[in-house]
Amino acid sequence: MSVMSCPDCNGKVSDSVTACPHCGKPMKLGTASVASPPPAIPIAKSGSAFLDPKKNLVSLLSVVLVLGGSGWVIYRFVLNREGKKIVDVIATQSGVGRTVIPWADRAESVLKITMDKNRDTIATSVQGICHPTGSHPSFDSYDIRRVGDMFSVDIRVKWKGGLLGQEYTTVVIWEFKQSGQVRAAVTSESAVVGVAPANAKKLDEWFRTQMYAVFRTNMGD
Repeated sequence: MSVMSCPDCNGKVSDSVTACPHCGKPMKLGTASVASPPPAIPIAKSGSAFLDPKKNLVSLLSVVLVLGGSGWVIYRFVLNREGKKIVDVIATQSGVGRTVIPWADRAESVLKITMDKNRDTIATSVQGICHPTGSHPSFDSYDIRRVGDMFSVDIRVKWKGGLLGQEYTTVVIWEFKQSGQVRAAVTSESAVVGVAPANAKKLDEWFRTQMYAVFRTNMGD
């Protein structure tokens, strides 16, 4: 039997005891027991090995192409008009799908929202620019025609004027495409007095700097 020092309290203990009589430290026969740290737990890798681009680049590209192709098929041939409108707006606002969904498809949906949210502003501006002496403007209706990436919007605005406060209708055509506005002009007028050339120029300028600018902002361009 020999005497050794406890590794914790440094007290003298026999090598035949199983615990230090001074501090209770567990002892191994013939040597002091030093507690081992618990084994390290490996950090679980996030995702599966399949998602490792270094190992499965070709497979990942195949999956992306399949999902993208399936989404395009569903968008083009399965979704109805309202479904496409929702997808177009989400894709535009979130930035997702801008390179997948054609600009004109997204533009048509965003244009409708832009028109609906600015009905009063359009009516007030058309009447105020074209017929400054008129009053009580109201937005009547609009129609959108699309040819490729070219959009043509017929806008009908009602207003009152004259000595008797008669109701008149002014029809404006607003045309634009992805590269910019084409024109905004009065195409039909029920009032006896037509739109002055200077006011016609102001109308085109207003649609370009106001409505078209708002539309492009809504498109995220």
